[in-house]
Amino acid sequence: MTQLPGFAYQGGDPDGFLPREDIVAYLEQYAASFHSPLHCGVRVTAVRQQPGGDGYLVEANQTTLNARNVVLATGAFPKPKFPTASATLPEDICQMYTSEYRNPQSLPSGAVLVVATGQSGCQIAEDLYESGRQVYLSTSRCGRFPRRYRGKDSTWWLARLGYFDRTVDQLSSLNGKSACNPHVSGNKGGHDIDLRQFARQGIILLGRLQAIQGKHMQREER
Repeated sequence: MTQLPGFAYQGGDPDGFLPREDIVAYLEQYAASFHSPLHCGVRVTAVRQQPGGDGYLVEANQTTLNARNVVLATGAFPKPKFPTASATLPEDICQMYTSEYRNPQSLPSGAVLVVATGQSGCQIAEDLYESGRQVYLSTSRCGRFPRRYRGKDSTWWLARLGYFDRTVDQLSSLNGKSACNPHVSGNKGGHDIDLRQFARQGIILLGRLQAIQGKHMQREER
């Protein structure tokens, strides 16, 4: 899956998972390969079409740039989405979004409730459990698929089936734009994630979080 235009993966493990340092090095080498004028750490505040309709004006950090083409690549989930009930949590309970999580040591001691079983939620729950924490996992409707099938990674199959080439108008429902990613992990070389296995290991599975009253949480039974 590491195949930027004109800069294919050259390593000896095409079905493996690159460590973070290698991913950073790959991106740096790609940028250096064609001397792209990169501007890092720049916040774009507006994009407007040129008065004549040819190209765009990009406003960023009190600077206006002229561009013939603009690619918006902010990702599918640029803004944190908290459960509505989380707004009523007492201030002395630590609350953290997935993008802020780094490791179990970044959380106060004690048991942890992970809300929603999207890909990140399951991976964080697994990481916390393996560190020795008591973990409660509030489940969602996200499904699962195998990490590998017939010797190839599941994303290899999805790419060849055209899954990543679909545009919004080709989705069966607009809700597909924000559909959660199925349970799977790339940690330790990649492996399956199964909620039933979580339960056997000792992670406490809960229904959907419905409401919070003080320090008591109400859940939907499943």
